Amino acid sequence: MNQDHILDKGLPVSQDTERQIFSAIFLDQRKPNECFLQAASRLKAEDFGLDSHRKLFTYMLEIHEAGKPIEYQVLWDHVGKDGMDAMGGLGYITDMVSPAQGWPLKNIDPYVEIVLKNADQRKIIHATQAAISRAYERETPAEIIGDLTDSLNRITERAQKDRCKPVSSSVDEVCHGLSEHFHAGTKTIGLPTGIGRLDYALGGLAKKELIVVAGDTGTGKTAFALNVTQTNCLEDNPVGWFSMEMDTPSLLLRLAASMTGINHWKVRNPGNLNNDEFTRILEALQEIKKWPLWIDDTAGLSIREMYARGRMLAARGVKLIVSDYLQKLRAPGSNLREQVNNASECTRELAKSGNIPLLSLSQLARLEKTSKNSNLRKPTMHDLKESGNIEQDAHVVALLWREQEDFEGKMRYTGNDAMIIGKNRNGPSFEIAVTYEAKTMVWRELDHGIAVSRDGKAMAAQA
Repeated sequence: MNQDHILDKGLPVSQDTERQIFSAIFLDQRKPNECFLQAASRLKAEDFGLDSHRKLFTYMLEIHEAGKPIEYQVLWDHVGKDGMDAMGGLGYITDMVSPAQGWPLKNIDPYVEIVLKNADQRKIIHATQAAISRAYERETPAEIIGDLTDSLNRITERAQKDRCKPVSSSVDEVCHGLSEHFHAGTKTIGLPTGIGRLDYALGGLAKKELIVVAGDTGTGKTAFALNVTQTNCLEDNPVGWFSMEMDTPSLLLRLAASMTGINHWKVRNPGNLNNDEFTRILEALQEIKKWPLWIDDTAGLSIREMYARGRMLAARGVKLIVSDYLQKLRAPGSNLREQVNNASECTRELAKSGNIPLLSLSQLARLEKTSKNSNLRKPTMHDLKESGNIEQDAHVVALLWREQEDFEGKMRYTGNDAMIIGKNRNGPSFEIAVTYEAKTMVWRELDHGIAVSRDGKAMAAQA
């Protein structure tokens, strides 16, 4: 019997505890095998510290999936002598089958907890040792920190994850949350967007949800995200911005233009401002200075860096994260589609693990012209550029569209724009009549902008 691997480099492991779990499973005469089900519902083979135990648990899973009882003879038939030798030998296994002191064990949860704790401790050791090794190899600190943070967060999430529990334990929590919103008079559970009918239909921007806002170049995606940012900052909801395309000064000047109603072109060219306009812009910037807003304008930001920095922002109390924009995130992949898929998955994970809504902007493919007058057709979900998993990962997808018309041989915007909700995981798809004021970078609802669902029915008219 070779047990040289019992303490693999001194890593945390409890051989006796792991053996006790296997002994309880072998000796459990209940049908189904309750001890095995307790172990299988929480443990994976990799959670065991000994290689022989990892093999044994894997074989148990295979036997169970084959619909056979987990017994010594069945195990022997399944793996043979060589398999037994790989798990420590015949004697090692038969010792587990012999009734142990204190049998019968009907609940092995305390033993499972010990195995899980040891497994998490080993994962922490491996993760930190890998980070130290990469640091010695002079790898990029941001990448090392991002991967280490990701690894540690996954360990934390599993350690804190609630097991399957009766509904009675959750009802009080749900009632408490509803009562808080009811007595506070809040119309929506999520954060506001500034578009009343949109908030009404979505319930606001909800925690743990990825909201994708897509549009063609020049349709006002960044402006919409800034409008949402302004709405929340004015309500003292902290916001974090990741801007891969525009720098911080440009974003601040756009915010100042929308706050003051001064033409954005003049704000960008201050020599054209009069004294009153100049004063108002300075006052607006001083007001923005007080906002709970953090901006990261790192160019070429990687998904690991954004994930790590986003988690830190969430830990500081940020309630909304904005990413501008998805296709600019640096992500692994052999082509743009794979890169966008990885970026989409990362933003979804950040929303979920950070317990915050994440508003991610995305480009659309170039829309084809549908007639001789050059009006662009309204976008659909098929127009998501290199969409891949964007539609699958997102909880909400909003498509921005600006109507154009031919005026004396030139195309101009009519102001009859639309916000098309192509996906709404918690409700219907619908369309809202809006208008985009490009001069001041502001999106507004039209007075006749009743939200209309895709089946033609009016909705959210009271918002």
